[in-house]
Amino acid sequence: MAKKLHLVHVKSNVLDKAPSASTINYGEIAVNYNADSPALYIRDDDDNIVKFISEPYFLKIVGTGVTENDSETITPISEIIQQDEETVAAALNDLNSRKADKDYVDEAVSGVTIDIDDSLDSASTNPVENQAVTNALFDVEETVAASLNDLNNRKADISYVDEAVSSITIDIDSELDSASTNPVENQAITNALFDVEETVAAALNDLNDRKADISYVEEIASSITIDVDGELDSASTNPVENRVITQVILDNEETVAAALNDLNDRKADKEYVDDAVSSITIDVDSELDSASTNPVENRVITQVILDNEEAVAAALNDLNDRKADKEYVDEVVSSITIDVDSELDSASTNPVENQAITNALLDVEETVAAALNDLNDRKADISYVDEAVSSITIDVDSELDSASTNPLENRAIYAILEEDEQAIAASLNDLNDRKADKDYVDAAVSAVTIDVDDEISSGSSNPVENRVIYQALWENEIVVAGALNDLNNKIAITGVTETGSGNVITDAYLEDGVLNIEFGELHKISKTGSYNDLVDAPTNLEVTTNKVTAITSTNTNTQYASAKATYDEIHPAIITTGGTSATITVEPNVLYSFGTLTGTKTFALATPGDSSVVNHYYWTFDTSTTAPTITWPSGLTWYGGSAPTLSVSKHYEISVINGIAISMEV
Repeated sequence: MAKKLHLVHVKSNVLDKAPSASTINYGEIAVNYNADSPALYIRDDDDNIVKFISEPYFLKIVGTGVTENDSETITPISEIIQQDEETVAAALNDLNSRKADKDYVDEAVSGVTIDIDDSLDSASTNPVENQAVTNALFDVEETVAASLNDLNNRKADISYVDEAVSSITIDIDSELDSASTNPVENQAITNALFDVEETVAAALNDLNDRKADISYVEEIASSITIDVDGELDSASTNPVENRVITQVILDNEETVAAALNDLNDRKADKEYVDDAVSSITIDVDSELDSASTNPVENRVITQVILDNEEAVAAALNDLNDRKADKEYVDEVVSSITIDVDSELDSASTNPVENQAITNALLDVEETVAAALNDLNDRKADISYVDEAVSSITIDVDSELDSASTNPLENRAIYAILEEDEQAIAASLNDLNDRKADKDYVDAAVSAVTIDVDDEISSGSSNPVENRVIYQALWENEIVVAGALNDLNNKIAITGVTETGSGNVITDAYLEDGVLNIEFGELHKISKTGSYNDLVDAPTNLEVTTNKVTAITSTNTNTQYASAKATYDEIHPAIITTGGTSATITVEPNVLYSFGTLTGTKTFALATPGDSSVVNHYYWTFDTSTTAPTITWPSGLTWYGGSAPTLSVSKHYEISVINGIAISMEV
């Protein structure tokens, strides 16, 4: 038997209670079923709550239009119907008092003919059969329903948005360009910085080869001052205080972490698509309107057809009940006129020409066809989506800003690098003009002392060693790399001469990896590749002269002792003896298979040799047609709350870790 489904709307029986915009969705109906305030509510696309009630409905004809619920005093429809009903009743009473000749009535009535078309005809002025009008309306209804179904199917189809979004491109320059407003590739910026670094290195190498004039050095040395900035300044060439650099690193770390968290939250967020398609609305009229091009509700069309059907049926039933007098029939028949309207009129009760109805339906059909054609044209037209996505903007900064998270214009970066390059070039040109005596320079420079910190300190105003800054940046890079899990760029360590312990590091590169370890001393093998060149290399090596081709359980501990110990740890021995003893002691990290146990047995757990590691006790046994009596080790906490009750002809496996015992029965 099919299950009946009941659709229940949002509802309340509290007097005059209405929902809020936040409690119902678009297209959802809320119902107040209180007997004193029954009403329906919907939410329109301006987020207003619209109320529908069962109050009497009044119409007033104003020119050729209709005004709803006018403030003037209007006779209710019910009273108009009642007045007509009284007139009809008076006429019927008059007819009932008359006696008529049936033969004459038949003759008179037989001459009255009303041509009623059985199909729509644009050239006909006759009334049209109810059935033909109904079928025509049904055809239009089916066309509208088909278009609505198509629209509903489109509403949830996000592919057209994907097509539009896929065309959004962000141009990223592959090289620096002072005229460009696009973001710049990481690689291009890196190469530009490397070029500056190479220029500086070349200039320094050139300076080391120069000899200077002593008299000029005296003048230069006397003017040597080292200004240390207390804050970051893009125009300054001075060293920066330790604590300022520390704060910048911490600020950047927080910024990167916040950006990563924000990106992770946005990844599964589809609200931007919902926002783009939320503007698609389909207006459906709740009443007939000759000026409207919107679809009409099914129930409105159905009600119009039913109303007409009831009126025709009532008139036919009334006619069947009447009898007429010959003289009166003459008078009545002579006054029979049928006014047939040549156009649709919402205020008229006359029949309508077939031609007028046909034209009206054709107009509706053309309107629907035009709407469908327009929809088909829009299906492949991405312009309406462009409007939805046009609000997507990418803010690109035109200058450096420590508080901004936006990309930076190519030309802004280019200008900064160009300024630095020009400053360096100016300094180099000035140095090229100088000649100096190396010995005097050494003496003059030796008197200049610069306190340089060998660790980061937020309270220090001294410059910081290169390698300390390098290490701090390196550690932050590892934190970021660990969060992204995707550091595919090469990390090169070059130009480092010695560590604090004197370890030489040359030509050492780290490629394609993320280091998730703590750095201690770096031990690197020199270019020879010899083990003896390894700094602080261990001398207590494992014996390899008696090596074997494979590690097995039968090897001795002198054959790769560490490997043998590892083998024994991951390949525990299987012991099949001991099941006949009354008391059975189980060692940790060994698998016991005792076979079938009979009689009375007591299990005990041996004390582990090393309690700082995980010790796992594991044993198996079977029962025969008579279950043994078992005394389990004391102090165990059993999974399930209690020790197992043994059954006959079963297999049992017992596992104990950290005092927690698990029994499995097969």
